[in-house]
Amino acid sequence: METPIATAVLARGLLEGGATRSVTAMASSYILGLSAFYHDSAACLLADGEIVAAAQEERFTREKGDASFPARAVAYCLGAAGITASDLTARRLL
Repeated sequence: METPIATAVLARGLLEGGATRSVTAMASSYILGLSAFYHDSAACLLADGEIVAAAQEERFTREKGDASFPARAVAYCLGAAGITASDLTARRLL
């Protein structure tokens, strides 16, 4: 299913100088990567292999080194791309 990506912004610090990148295209594959339950939980959203958004959970909870499930970071990534969880490409966990 192809879904248009609304203007999406990378989380601060991913590009040099905190620059942002806008993506306006039709994506056929969305992949959400997660790092959780260890130091600095985070989420990263890829659209056709390109980083669209990424964030660390501690940016939202204000808890240094937050190791909880990155629910707020996930919400940020999906919102930045203007998609929902149902738009994600199904992947099997290894």
